[in-house]
Amino acid sequence: MDLKLDPLTGDLDLSGNEIKLNSSNVESVEQHWRIRMQAVRGDWFLDLRVGIPYYEEVLVKNPNTAALRSIFHEASLQTPGIREITAFSLDLSADRVLSVAIEGQTEELEDFSFEYEEMILSQQGAAV
Repeated sequence: MDLKLDPLTGDLDLSGNEIKLNSSNVESVEQHWRIRMQAVRGDWFLDLRVGIPYYEEVLVKNPNTAALRSIFHEASLQTPGIREITAFSLDLSADRVLSVAIEGQTEELEDFSFEYEEMILSQQGAAV
């Protein structure tokens, strides 16, 4: 079991003035997946190769959506607890909202469906 994080802030869920644990394996896998979707390559000092290459591939003018699909699909497959992905979609809208959705099966043979959405800004902090 993992400590439960607030999905909006990423902080520990301390509602009710107590530390909570994820209630299921699927909830833990989803939390790992969300963390992986937000991890920026080069930010973790112990291994600069870990993470999504946001600065090189995502936060650029006219990003290559085929490359983004490959990057996010591979990151999803590498998430601890995910056995297989049966459905994958990625969309980068004109107003720079990145949406990733996956369906599949955990290593415990439980079905899941996860969605991640994030406003993507340029490296200078404004929408491209």
